[in-house]
Amino acid sequence: MITSFGANIFCNAYICKNNIAVGDVVDIEGNQNTSSMSNTAFNFKSYGSSSGSVKMVYGGGDTPETADDNALADPIGAFEYNGSANYNNGKYVVTATATYTGSDPITVKEIGIIVKQSGGQQFLVARKVVPPRTVQPNETFTYSMTVNFKGAE
Repeated sequence: MITSFGANIFCNAYICKNNIAVGDVVDIEGNQNTSSMSNTAFNFKSYGSSSGSVKMVYGGGDTPETADDNALADPIGAFEYNGSANYNNGKYVVTATATYTGSDPITVKEIGIIVKQSGGQQFLVARKVVPPRTVQPNETFTYSMTVNFKGAE
């Protein structure tokens, strides 16, 4: 599900190329954006950890997703990953392959799409609860998430 902050970011910065005013969106830490952001504040096509990029994040929370989400319910980390982010025909698709680098098994129950603006703040633009999947240390797995701007399929 696209979040309300994600809708604001996608509509204004990505599609309409408008600015987002200070305080209009909330980051994954619960803080409002600290500067005005233009479409150049984000690189929606660059997947990874570099400035202005997109990445998929994983969590163990299973509370239903809502438009008011600004972070995963229970984020989990320790991954090496690569992926892609593309917009085509009204759909924004992020696909990521990750290898879990932790030492104890984890259970992935939620995924999200994060965009990081050039100033460093990170924003959750979409979140989805997924069927639980236990991941072992050094296991590689893939998830894909689509934000469909044309409506549900």
